[in-house]
Amino acid sequence: PRLDITQTYDGLGLPAKRDQISRLPGLMDELGNQGEPFEDAQTTHYVRSSVLGGAPIAELGPSNTIHVYADGQRIARDVWGDVTFEHHNPVTGNWVTSHGYSSSRLTRRQERDPRGAELPLANPYGDGMTYVGMKFAQPLFIEGGDPFDYSTGRTIDGLPVSETEFQRRIGNGSAGVGTFVGGRTAGFVDLTGLTTLQHVDVTFDVFRSGQQSPNSDYWFYLGTFKKNIPLTQKGVKNPAANERDPRNVPHRRLTETETNTLRDNFLRILKNERCANFVRQLLKTAQRLNPDHTLVSDDPERMFNSVANGGGFYSAPTATYNTVGGSFADNTAAVYLTSDPVFRSYGKVNERAKEAFLTLKYHDMAQSVMHELMHHAGFGDTALARAVASIKGEDPVFTNDWQGTRAASIYWGKYLDSHCK
Repeated sequence: PRLDITQTYDGLGLPAKRDQISRLPGLMDELGNQGEPFEDAQTTHYVRSSVLGGAPIAELGPSNTIHVYADGQRIARDVWGDVTFEHHNPVTGNWVTSHGYSSSRLTRRQERDPRGAELPLANPYGDGMTYVGMKFAQPLFIEGGDPFDYSTGRTIDGLPVSETEFQRRIGNGSAGVGTFVGGRTAGFVDLTGLTTLQHVDVTFDVFRSGQQSPNSDYWFYLGTFKKNIPLTQKGVKNPAANERDPRNVPHRRLTETETNTLRDNFLRILKNERCANFVRQLLKTAQRLNPDHTLVSDDPERMFNSVANGGGFYSAPTATYNTVGGSFADNTAAVYLTSDPVFRSYGKVNERAKEAFLTLKYHDMAQSVMHELMHHAGFGDTALARAVASIKGEDPVFTNDWQGTRAASIYWGKYLDSHCK
């Protein structure tokens, strides 16, 4: 299995220990044989505060995390001495993190959908990404569910559950919503019969203390107000409006060492005869179907070296798609990728996890480079999609807009990836 999670509960029914084993498939060699899978195992023990209603104040395990609260709200985390502050949006459930020292101004955003599943900040179109792959060597289902699981995304106590299990647990009263005031448990909302909510009305009673005393006898009622929080998704906007061109967002050129590692992975893929033959067939067919286009080159290795020695390879993690720039004619040909070959660890580096992460990252980047070099060869997504359709004997229709271009890219890109693994 790709993921195993075993959770032990304490006497209060709260998670006390969590064992998580995640796995990624091994790489294919040039003969099509799959190597040993990559595996990451984590054991975490939770230390909870009765004052905060059972909220975890420490996680003892791979990251040794300390949680910092103020007025019942978590405001920061300390991971191996690295303090990160959290700035929460109470309505949407999203938050932004910032470093706890002035020498670094880096911030990161966490987005959630109406059901609490994580929303990737970069578009995973056609990358074959999975939740385990996206967050390999990290705790899963703790703060957000699987964004790639279109059927549910439900979690209970940090464990993924199917929609059927979620409805069953809600229906029999064994799962519901906990309410907290000042970090203390105030009650439990039984959701029996309320499995589909469109909105939540939160009513606030406002009091003022007559003197410095927590005794309610000395508090005066001032009034009541209600806040409606919708849980439904907003209207879908034009997909192109949210796209971010990698050339127009922060990007960096890969170092010589990174480029050489990328080249090794690229040539390993190209060494596969099935891949090399398909690339030649793809470009030949595209040229035949588009005689007005100039075939710049049908040699992927030569094109890779021209980019490396010319415009270069760039990483733009905040972009939403890969693209090319420049041209071979003036030695400015470049490739821009959304992937960043950097292993980030909050705490002590797990060398095995780092090796597995970078191995898979460079392999995925090499596949993306192969895709983009087909554009440098002289053809757009629609031309390449029609070439693949001709090879397969199909006749797909692609609209003449951004969505059509994206669909064409996915169509021929999947077929390229299936040959160039």
